[in-house]
Amino acid sequence: LRDTRRLSLTVLPPPARLQVRVFLEGPYDAAKGVMQSGYESLPSNSPYAASPLHCVAFPDSVVDWVLVGLRSSLEDTSRYHQSCLLTGGGGLRGVDRDDHAMVDLELAKVPDGEYYIEIRHRNHLAVTSSRAVTVTGGTTIEYDFTTAASQSATSEAVQLLDENRWGARAGDLDQDGHVTTSDYVIWLNSTLKSPYTYDSAGDINLDGSIDTEDYVLLLMNARRGANSGLD
Repeated sequence: LRDTRRLSLTVLPPPARLQVRVFLEGPYDAAKGVMQSGYESLPSNSPYAASPLHCVAFPDSVVDWVLVGLRSSLEDTSRYHQSCLLTGGGGLRGVDRDDHAMVDLELAKVPDGEYYIEIRHRNHLAVTSSRAVTVTGGTTIEYDFTTAASQSATSEAVQLLDENRWGARAGDLDQDGHVTTSDYVIWLNSTLKSPYTYDSAGDINLDGSIDTEDYVLLLMNARRGANSGLD
């Protein structure tokens, strides 16, 4: 007898790709128009719980780990998170699951829809896109936070870095969305620890040391009342 049963296969569309550019105030070098690289001190494991969690080797263009999130509205909390790598030119790169090499950032398992893009860094204010983008499998979504303050949902979250580039304000060490005296306490405690480690949030400009340059960044943004404006 012939087996006439049919096997039904569902072909999933390829994931959407995200091309985002964002600068951090701390490591930004205005003379060169890029952020200084911190790859020599970066841990191979992401500091965030969202996968991918591991990268074997960093190219010398990598500044730090960051967390990209998607939220359905500015009032909603981020629903989808992914660890990724930030390069000196402000680009976000993903980590391949097989060989842990840097690849284009793909939004894995994200349903099609309209989303706001959120970028978080361990000692800078989070920035969120001022408009929603359309995420569709197989397409590439582009967004540039660096071109204007209006690219951020909250202008207080970004700082003019040079004549025409904007970046996330430095100093949110406790990640509560505000730069305040509580962040100063964390910075001060970091200065008392020796030797320096990556987990020391007090290295705000990401140069591998904790000193007055970091304090000045924190102080200036605390005086401005800098905040991300979002939960």
